Amino acid sequence: MSNNNPQASPEILKQIQATERQVERKLRAAEREAASIVEDARIQSEALLAKTQHSLEERKTALIAEGIKQAEKEGEHIMSNAREKAHKLKHDSMLRLDQAVDLVLERILPSVVEGKTIRDQQPATSSELNAKKLKA
Repeated sequence: MSNNNPQASPEILKQIQATERQVERKLRAAEREAASIVEDARIQSEALLAKTQHSLEERKTALIAEGIKQAEKEGEHIMSNAREKAHKLKHDSMLRLDQAVDLVLERILPSVVEGKTIRDQQPATSSELNAKKLKA
């Protein structure tokens, strides 16, 4: 028989089949490796995402805490200013009250002796009255 036979010999067919099986095994191995690589990438991306989310949560918590501290500080500043204004208002009001009492006494009470008013004979302001009480 000659080698020019159009039909393939059984050995060549076996070799072709063996090569096909080998290619199939390599293909399945490559598919498994690709799936493994994709799974590893998915796991890494999920870990990175979790880490980023955790980092953002920590940053958010820190920013909120800082905002609260600043708000408290500003609140304390506002309260301090309000206390100062209230104290000044009280002080000014007490001065005006003393002046108002003096005016009322001068207008209501007549002169007692030779041009002297009650005010000239007695303490003129409520502050002076309080001071006299404290001395006694």
